[in-house]
Amino acid sequence: MHTFKDHTGSVLSVCFSNSGKYFVTGSFDKTIYIYSINYNYTKHKFATKICKLIDHTDRITSVCFNYNDTYLGSGSNDHSSILYLIDELDNKDDIINNNSNNNDKINKLLINNNNTKSKDNNLVVKKLHQFNDHTHWINNVAFSPNGEFFASASRDKSAIIYGVNSNNESTFLKIIFKLTSSHIESYMSGAFSPNGSYYATGSADSTSAIYSVDPLNKQNYGKQVKKFIDHKENTAVFGLCFSPCSKFFVTCSGDNTSNIYG
Repeated sequence: MHTFKDHTGSVLSVCFSNSGKYFVTGSFDKTIYIYSINYNYTKHKFATKICKLIDHTDRITSVCFNYNDTYLGSGSNDHSSILYLIDELDNKDDIINNNSNNNDKINKLLINNNNTKSKDNNLVVKKLHQFNDHTHWINNVAFSPNGEFFASASRDKSAIIYGVNSNNESTFLKIIFKLTSSHIESYMSGAFSPNGSYYATGSADSTSAIYSVDPLNKQNYGKQVKKFIDHKENTAVFGLCFSPCSKFFVTCSGDNTSNIYG
């Protein structure tokens, strides 16, 4: 075991990259740290700190990597979410090289932000875009497994889905849809199904809901598929997730219970 003591406030969110190379922490101290995993570790060297991000102005509530570790997303009580570009310098399949059509657009965003974060371990972390569309704290951020979307769920009683596929210039870094009608209180949690067809939210109003984000059924983007009202009143749905096969859905609540649906 190794204990990391880099933060000066409570650590509110942690996440492993899908490749297993990195993990990230977000804290009450308004900072994010990225660590590199050492699989040939010695007794005292499980991981190495490689990057500190200080772009938010309030506590970090949620952090996550996208499916191929080219993006890092964060959400904060400063009402914003940030998309960072993760570029491994020795990786020939990095996002910029793979998206030549939008290379100029991405590079312009990076130049405007002008904030390379780290070149340690052949890793460069750059702030790509800051979303400021919420009016209250962001409680959760998540990427869709197919690389199309980035979602933020907020205390302003909404969730917003952004396009983050740089091959699709018409939707890149733009709002695809905003969810406001399913819950009457804060959106506390959010998650995509592994098959990429659904996005789900849990709320402080004790309910959860599932929406269609199926790329093969775009006319139904953002439409509510199902709403669940089984948790006790006045208890928040703090967390939810789909099973790997996307067939089952689990919620957990302040009423001391968890529910599974199929």
